[in-house]
Amino acid sequence: MRWDSSSRNGNGGTGFTFSALIWVFLPFYIRGGLYTMPEFLERRYNPTCRYLFAVCSLVLWIVAQMAVVMLAGGKALHVMFGLNETVTIVCLAVLAGSYTIYGGLISVAWTDFLQFVVMMLGGLIVTIIGLHRVGGLHELMLASPEKFKIIYPITDKEYPWLGVWSVFLSVGVWYNCTNQFIVQRCLGARSEWTRGWAWCSRAS
Repeated sequence: MRWDSSSRNGNGGTGFTFSALIWVFLPFYIRGGLYTMPEFLERRYNPTCRYLFAVCSLVLWIVAQMAVVMLAGGKALHVMFGLNETVTIVCLAVLAGSYTIYGGLISVAWTDFLQFVVMMLGGLIVTIIGLHRVGGLHELMLASPEKFKIIYPITDKEYPWLGVWSVFLSVGVWYNCTNQFIVQRCLGARSEWTRGWAWCSRAS
């Protein structure tokens, strides 16, 4: 399986779609006075499109995103501390909902900032320790050269480059440039410059 290389390809595609969000989509949303994606659909088409998109997005996020996130958090705390999964999931949901409702977008922004700090520090520490233990980046590349191959030929049965680019251009633009969960963070900033830097830090 080529999941390791596909992950790096996906990250490269994500960088492209983030650039499209910052330089193309965000200025359009901001100058049009838009705050939500359903609002854009209502202006462009009609209220039916707005409500249909809003309901579908809500159902998809609850079923496909939040359920998985809550379950993962419950399992992680169960493994680390032996806590009951069901109780943990309920507590996490109540805690996240409480500070989001009480603090609004500001609380969400601070949560994203703290997550950014933790993930960056954790990533740097793991990278430095890991490279030190394997003898450096050069030794790692010599030991596992196949893991540093990013683009595979179009004839590859598992991961042809044409499939990579077509998927990240379609799905990536939809997810990163029209997703309410993604775009809302940027629309809450004070200026276009702040919005761009905010999403660059989140994406990194």
